[in-house]
Amino acid sequence: MARPSTVPVDGEVVYREEFPAVPSSAPWARRQAREVLHSRRALPSAIETSELLLTEIVTNAIRYGGSQQAGPPGASGEDRITVTLRYTAGELLIEVSDSNQIPPVLAEPDNQAEGWRGLNIVNDLSLAWGYYHLPPSGKAVYCMIAYE
Repeated sequence: MARPSTVPVDGEVVYREEFPAVPSSAPWARRQAREVLHSRRALPSAIETSELLLTEIVTNAIRYGGSQQAGPPGASGEDRITVTLRYTAGELLIEVSDSNQIPPVLAEPDNQAEGWRGLNIVNDLSLAWGYYHLPPSGKAVYCMIAYE
């Protein structure tokens, strides 16, 4: 079950970029976030954790966040995701938006499952996580970590 859906507190946006909803966007977003956080003098542990959590949320957005058109996400070139990083009160907010309103689901994978662990990782390593709906359609999934 997802944590309560609330809109996170505003904070200083330190990075925002839109990407096509294709698998190659995940490593690019991770690399960009690492560079931004490094330039902001975040602790190495915060950078590593943010890279992992960002990768999990971006991968879910690419896999499940499409507009439910025919074909794979990004096939039409129209599906996009937006990655935002912002500092707020000693925490880093990682936010990924996509065009699908269906909320993320925290599932308990069996030991043989090859997938379904992404949100469990986010749940275990973040201070908080959740989602909120974006008008007129879509959602943003976010998580927060300490960055100091």
